[in-house]
Amino acid sequence: MAKHLQTAQQDYQLRILNFVLMNNHFHMLAETPLSNLGDVMNYFMREVSREIGKKSGRINHVFGGRYHATVIREPYYFAHAYKYVYRNPVRANLVKSVQLYPYSTLQNLWKASTYEIPTVFANHNLAHLIPKERESLIKWLNQALPKECDEILRKALKKSEFKLSSRRNDRKAVQILNRYQKEAGTSCSKAPK
Repeated sequence: MAKHLQTAQQDYQLRILNFVLMNNHFHMLAETPLSNLGDVMNYFMREVSREIGKKSGRINHVFGGRYHATVIREPYYFAHAYKYVYRNPVRANLVKSVQLYPYSTLQNLWKASTYEIPTVFANHNLAHLIPKERESLIKWLNQALPKECDEILRKALKKSEFKLSSRRNDRKAVQILNRYQKEAGTSCSKAPK
């Protein structure tokens, strides 16, 4: 899998900001300066499926479904998506804390991993709300959100553009997300309008 992501980086100029492999799906935040995400995902999912099929003799689908692309335009939303991706194994009860999950690129940020996925730290305007120092980042990532907040984030990641729900039933969860973002010590004080 790592070699296919390396090829995607080289041939398609994909910049992987984070990646977490689960048992039947993966989560990835990435930038595609060439606006070629469809080509990247076609290549990546096809080649990984082929490789797994060869090694396992498997003929069925490898991934749980097609990929969902979501454009993220706001730093506030980017911070929540970034955290959501790295917390996926914790929510699935596979590990107690994000840094213990072996199939995540979190350790790549400090060159402490043999997981050879070419990861770059999100170092642009969207990422300024994410703690940069290792201990602060780990603490922030391990700060769990209430289940209703995770559900709001999951729904936002299924949309073509990441936006938190404005439904009356979801307002409390959005307020909780705002409070958690403030408590993380970032400069974010409220959700974008």
